[in-house]
Amino acid sequence: MEAFEKFFLLRVNTRFLNPAKLIARKIDSPKSGEGFTITAILCILIEYLQAYYEGCVYTTSKEPNLYEYSSSKALFVNFLTGHAPFKADFSKKDAERFYDDIRCGLLHEAATKGDAKIKALGEGALLEKSADGFVINRDALLTALEEYIRRYQEELLADASLRINFLRKIDELNGVGRVLYFAYGSNLFKEQFEVERGVFVHTSQTALLNDFKLVFNKKSTVDRSVSFANLAAIQGETTWGVLYEIDSDDFERLGRVYERGYNRKDICVGINARQCRAVTFISDSLCDAAPSRNYFDRIIRGASEKGLPLEYIEKIRRESGLYL
Repeated sequence: MEAFEKFFLLRVNTRFLNPAKLIARKIDSPKSGEGFTITAILCILIEYLQAYYEGCVYTTSKEPNLYEYSSSKALFVNFLTGHAPFKADFSKKDAERFYDDIRCGLLHEAATKGDAKIKALGEGALLEKSADGFVINRDALLTALEEYIRRYQEELLADASLRINFLRKIDELNGVGRVLYFAYGSNLFKEQFEVERGVFVHTSQTALLNDFKLVFNKKSTVDRSVSFANLAAIQGETTWGVLYEIDSDDFERLGRVYERGYNRKDICVGINARQCRAVTFISDSLCDAAPSRNYFDRIIRGASEKGLPLEYIEKIRRESGLYL
């Protein structure tokens, strides 16, 4: 992957690995304190690498949205317990201790906590637990991180989901915005959304919007004898749809060119028992006409393609009045 070599690897080397190696080479004594600086750099790198692996973006919000994180501890622990060669040395408890007593100690207080220590032990074990304390070998840590990066490149080539996560992080770091868009009408239909309208979909998954009902009362800007899909706020009703992860530019073009007469609406949808913030289109330009048969068939085909619940598909089919 070109982005791996020209962006990811370049940044990892110039901002993390090379500075750490340079500091290690320039010391006059193995006890001159440089281990703290080297390990602090590598701790930041651990979180950076795991954010790529999980495809998540940092936020200061206390309620991170889908693909976001606000606390780095989970990333740090997941990295040490989930990847070779680290997982051979770190249990969850050890990984949490590394985070609390070394990573947080260094970054917040410029000191390790308790009996945690950092040593230059050459080719010794990465982690040593003994009467001498909880000891991280900063030389072995650097070597292990370089090994992980080589393995990660191989995994990227073999795993499409990892590539999706990788590119999400690349886009974020390069200022390419993305939007979580909830589609409930004809944009469910792949041929329309991705082919005819040319929207690139990074990810998609079924989602449930509570307290809104799918209705057909949006006034056409061309043919006043037909209506289009809309959402009506009705307590207790539910609307199934698809949450698309798309580029911000595509979303803006979608609204400007294809969703005229609709307004952007911020909503919360449910995905796998969690709520996430998204946007959709709702119109206040209303009419009292039925949808065209061709338009409604696109919605049904799209709903079937995306695996929406059969009972929901039958409900909207029945309520449309087109199949009586």
